[in-house]
Amino acid sequence: MFRNADYKIMRGFLDLAETGVPDTAHISLEPLEDGLKLINLPVNYRSDGEILNYVNGLFREKLKNSPELIGEDLTELTSYSQSVRPERLKHGYVKTEILELEDLSEPDRQKESLLRAVRGALERYPLNEIAILVEKNKRIEPVVEWLTEAGIPAASLGSLDIRKRKVVAELLAYLRFLETPSDDLSFAAFITGDIFTALTGLARGEMRDFIFQSRIGRKTQDTGRKTQGTGLLYAEFRNHPKYKEYWNKYLDEPFRKVGHLPLYELVSLIYGSFKLFENFPYEAAFLARFLDAAASLGAEGAASPRSFIEYASGTDEDKAAVFAIALPEYLDAVRVMTFHKSKGLGFSVVINLMYDEHDRNDPMYFEEKDGEIHVYHITKSAAEVSARLRPVYENKKADEKIQDLNVLYVISTRARHELYNLIIKKVRKTAAKEAGLLDLFETSEAGKPDAREPGDRKPSKAVEILPAGVRPEIRFEALKPTYTSFFETAEGELVHEMLAYAASAGYGSQDTGHKSQAENPGSRLKELYSIFAPKYPFKFNEAKIVKTLADFLNLPEVRPWFKDEKGREILTEAEFIDKTGALFRMDRVIIDKDLVTVIDFKTGGENTGKYAPQMKNYLAIISEVYAKPAKGALAYVDLGKVTEVNAS
Repeated sequence: MFRNADYKIMRGFLDLAETGVPDTAHISLEPLEDGLKLINLPVNYRSDGEILNYVNGLFREKLKNSPELIGEDLTELTSYSQSVRPERLKHGYVKTEILELEDLSEPDRQKESLLRAVRGALERYPLNEIAILVEKNKRIEPVVEWLTEAGIPAASLGSLDIRKRKVVAELLAYLRFLETPSDDLSFAAFITGDIFTALTGLARGEMRDFIFQSRIGRKTQDTGRKTQGTGLLYAEFRNHPKYKEYWNKYLDEPFRKVGHLPLYELVSLIYGSFKLFENFPYEAAFLARFLDAAASLGAEGAASPRSFIEYASGTDEDKAAVFAIALPEYLDAVRVMTFHKSKGLGFSVVINLMYDEHDRNDPMYFEEKDGEIHVYHITKSAAEVSARLRPVYENKKADEKIQDLNVLYVISTRARHELYNLIIKKVRKTAAKEAGLLDLFETSEAGKPDAREPGDRKPSKAVEILPAGVRPEIRFEALKPTYTSFFETAEGELVHEMLAYAASAGYGSQDTGHKSQAENPGSRLKELYSIFAPKYPFKFNEAKIVKTLADFLNLPEVRPWFKDEKGREILTEAEFIDKTGALFRMDRVIIDKDLVTVIDFKTGGENTGKYAPQMKNYLAIISEVYAKPAKGALAYVDLGKVTEVNAS
């Protein structure tokens, strides 16, 4: 579930799938052609056996027998059933360590235990296969600092937050000034910053002197008298005999057009006026991300500098993500992230830092009743004595417990091979009034790390980005789509559909009822052509397509792909998701007992150099999913040629 998502939505879908009767009127299944289906996934493909045993023990035993911690289990996390792949049953390692401190801010013992776990994992796994998870953003910075001090490269979402870059901070200061011209502090921050000094050549010290002089007054050239410095700072700058030319040249146009231009166009104007990419080439990635943020937030309704600045000032993770640069997969560093950001991800080694700390309870409670939202301020003592407020109070507490339970499950299931839990508690002189989830943990160790070498992961090749001035000119006319390009694309789609349907119908097999298919495929292909071709707005050459496919399907290296073998499973137009969540569709996947074969059908000319990297990515995904060797084939239909591609 997503953070703070309403679990009742998913609960409603589950109830509807199981009973056919929805518990809420907010669920509509009209967009689903075949209705709602409940599919259980019995096999855990990520984690080793010891890790899954630990998770089962935590949720299906300890939590199940602790109703005071979770109340009624509406998530079914204490009753699920999941098994590990047989070959990974005896693998995996789990270690839990409890640290009791007088002060949770004491770093020494935390740092020592964390570095011990990281250094041990580095003996077996590369840096980028190790992740450290924490609950809150405030815990990320000290962890990165500890790792950096120890000489261990670390990367976090926070370390790539563009708002921490000086050039971006100056841009935000300038936007604040444009929104509120009376904000002297923001204008002062901008004209003493790198953007303005690089643009104008004015010294930072000179600008600082101007700011101070404008506050205490200056002598006029005409009378020699001292003026009183009570005006707005930008007005002093605009009217200054020396600096007004810089105002007119660089600052006047954005100042006049703010409020008239959409946010993205305003920011683009500022980029051009201030020559940002030219003056700060090493900040290009951060500047581009800032521009992306302006575009995406502008599309979502943050159309003014004020709303954009308010969003940029936010501290929660959803807002931070808009201003973050994603970490590349090949970055050789330990990942440090929050529990929330780890959802959907997987790592060979996961180290969870869990602190026994409690936020102040938010007394604001909301209740939907009779189509209205009621807002309450409820304390625990008030809920205990009020029959009216108690259900509202208890419902929110139940929701919070479910969120905590979901998060605990997430962080317990991110690890593939090794899981470390470092529990940091405060020494208590008396027992806590209420038990917490961390009370379930105790110092323990299960399994043992696999003996392996970390190996080297080759980074992706650097891509050279040419400056605009030396890029080859590409005429717009050459980029316009043509009838030929549309026709060739449509013909390729038609061929793929015919191959997919032939495959799904058991083309060439002996048990389909089409006895002469392999001997005389023309009739079957004509039938497929008559089914699929009419939906395209082109008149194809039927005879050419049918003959080309018939010749291709009768190639000695192609015929085995369409045979039914004992224990064989064949998928066509199969969709797979890699570990980053990217979706890939593979034309034909043949799953045999000891091998998986991936076929990618291509029409037109041969271009193995272009298609081979894509196929290797397919093979990496397939090998991880099925835990079998995989080989690939690029099948050039028009050429009657097959090129094999190996995973390595």
